[in-house]
Amino acid sequence: MVKAALFFLLLCCIACNLKVKEPVNYDRYENPFSSENIEINRKGMEQKDWKCENLQGGVTCYPRAWHAVNQNSFYFFAYIDTINKKEYYVVGKFPQDSIYHLELDYLSEVYRQLTLDTLEMLISFDLKKLTFRNDESYYGEYVTQESNGVKYVTYSMVFRHSKYIYDITVKIVSFAEVGHSYLFEAILYNFQLNNKHVFRKSNSILKVTQLGPSDLF
Repeated sequence: MVKAALFFLLLCCIACNLKVKEPVNYDRYENPFSSENIEINRKGMEQKDWKCENLQGGVTCYPRAWHAVNQNSFYFFAYIDTINKKEYYVVGKFPQDSIYHLELDYLSEVYRQLTLDTLEMLISFDLKKLTFRNDESYYGEYVTQESNGVKYVTYSMVFRHSKYIYDITVKIVSFAEVGHSYLFEAILYNFQLNNKHVFRKSNSILKVTQLGPSDLF
C-alpha cells in the first residue's frame, strides 16, 4: 500500500488513468446486510442494487452501478462515474510506522496535500473526532473547487485497526452530496475487517470533538 504522504498525489495521478476492469477472483456476498447494520433501502436503494467484494482480510459493499477497478495501489478503488473520473470511492490502507504512527499524523499530511493542490482549491475543511465506547475514528468533509467553478465534496473516515491506518473516502460533485451522504453511511456500516463490522450501531458515539488545522500540527 502507498504511504500516506503520497495518497492524494496518487489519487490525482492514478484516478484519471485507471481503467475499469471486471474484478477478478472476488467472492460475492448475496445478503451481507444484517439487522445490526444500517438499512440500505433508504433513498430508494435495495439490496439488489448493491454488491459486496471480498478484499484481502476484509469486505466492502457499494452500489452496483459503481465501477470497481482491478489495481494494486489502494486497498479498494471504484469509479462512481466513468465519465468524470474525479468521482470515486477509495479505501486507503497504510501501515503504522515511525512517520505515521497515529491517525492525526496521517490527517496532518492529508490537510497539507489538500492545501498544496494546484488543481483544486480547498474551500472548506470540517474534521471531527468521534469517540466510541470501544475506539475512536476521525470523520471529515472537505469541499474543493476547480478553476472552472466545479465543486467536489469528499467524505472521509479514518481509523486504526491491527497496526494499520485506514481511510474510507468517497469524492463526488457537490450537487449530488445529499444522496451520497446516505450511501457513505451505508458503506461504513457494512465495511468489514477480519470478518467483523468495523462500525456498528451498538457501538454508539459517546463524544464528538471538533478539530481544526491547528490540532493537526
